[in-house]
Amino acid sequence: APAHDKRSGGGGGGSSVASRGSTRRKSHSDGGLERETLGAIKIQLSATPIQPKLMLDKHVHADKGSAQFLKFVAYSTNLVAQATKRPFHSSQMRSVVLANPLGVPLTFSVSTTEPFQILSTKCLAPPHPLMHKQALGGTGSRGQTRTKRNVAASFSGDDNPEATAAVDGSAESALLLSQSLGRPQQQGGIYTLPPQENLTLQMVYVPPKLKLSTQPGAVSLKHADEGVLNLNYATGQLQTIKLVGQVMRPMIVCAPSEHEYGIVHTEGKAQITIFVSNPTEVEASWKIRHVPVQPPKVSIIASEMDKPKPRPRDEPDVFSFSEYGGSQKGPSLPLESAGDCLPKDENRSDTAVFAQTLTEVTWKAGTSVAEERHNADLAQTLTRLNDNNPRAPRPVVVTFRPSIAAQYQSRFRFEVERGEGFDVVLSGTGTYSENSRELPPPHFGPSMTARFE
Repeated sequence: APAHDKRSGGGGGGSSVASRGSTRRKSHSDGGLERETLGAIKIQLSATPIQPKLMLDKHVHADKGSAQFLKFVAYSTNLVAQATKRPFHSSQMRSVVLANPLGVPLTFSVSTTEPFQILSTKCLAPPHPLMHKQALGGTGSRGQTRTKRNVAASFSGDDNPEATAAVDGSAESALLLSQSLGRPQQQGGIYTLPPQENLTLQMVYVPPKLKLSTQPGAVSLKHADEGVLNLNYATGQLQTIKLVGQVMRPMIVCAPSEHEYGIVHTEGKAQITIFVSNPTEVEASWKIRHVPVQPPKVSIIASEMDKPKPRPRDEPDVFSFSEYGGSQKGPSLPLESAGDCLPKDENRSDTAVFAQTLTEVTWKAGTSVAEERHNADLAQTLTRLNDNNPRAPRPVVVTFRPSIAAQYQSRFRFEVERGEGFDVVLSGTGTYSENSRELPPPHFGPSMTARFE
């Protein structure tokens, strides 16, 4: 309200003084008042805009540009396909927590790219009103593919084309990123997250079916997939979180991979111990299968001109294994030294000055009274060590019993369930001669394990 006038005595030409910031009046000679005028006030305003962002409960990788990403590590032996009705394995799933560190609520939608999916969500905040509309559109139990129009309409609704166009830019960016990976988006819902509240996402990694290596030397024990977790805000911004999935595959390695038994009598036998190890960290379930030899393709003209050379007989029955299947944990430990001694001198003269001293290495079979004998051979000792420590190399005894006097050669494959196998080639010659003698066993180095990437 204007202040009261203070007039000087005797005169009619007084002036009125108002307080600062109030209206001011001027009086005329006739005592009238002119119209009121308002004073101008200047207010300086400043604002610092910040983009909406949710915090991820994962540490920042300083060596990778301070990036945050989610990594899934699954074993091929435990993978569950999407078409099956069985629940996913725990190694395929990850729990992700997103927090709102700002002082205002954030409205956003969540989507992922294949082969990553959102199984379920958990949030204490009330659901967004558009969630009901999205549920009416139909959502599968393991995600739903949505187009660019669906993502924009989730925020605005089909009745508001202007709002649809406003959100369409960020939705288009998310779809372009998804299309660059060649995968559609899996929609996870719309949420309004209050300040200092959390949203928990239960995500699953569903990789495609892996193919085994067919080319020699092309062994791949790791399969990697990349994806994106899209956080599409109602204000038009898009936040992306990188998703990385790896599938680890098992593998079996045998030593030796090839062995020649030499000449063995048809009524005798020859044995060799091969060692089965697993260089990977995935447990390998293996079984032995015979691989038939494919005869070489020879043209008709070449077969008429040159007489074909005799080939060894491929009869797997002459080779027998102490075990035809099992499981081997990894990574396997190096093969320990089993002791060594001087071999017997077969060419020593009978008239030597002194007799040869023979040494023999034995291994205790056990302290139990029920043992059949007090000493055991090397294969039994290593088998017992593998039973006590599954990461120790597993010994497998292969016996060669020729049926006739002929050359034999067969290929056996250690097949690994959902992994890479290994081939072993065995050969030998049968004879009727009584003076035949088998070849000595092969010698292994201090370490028989290898690392495969």
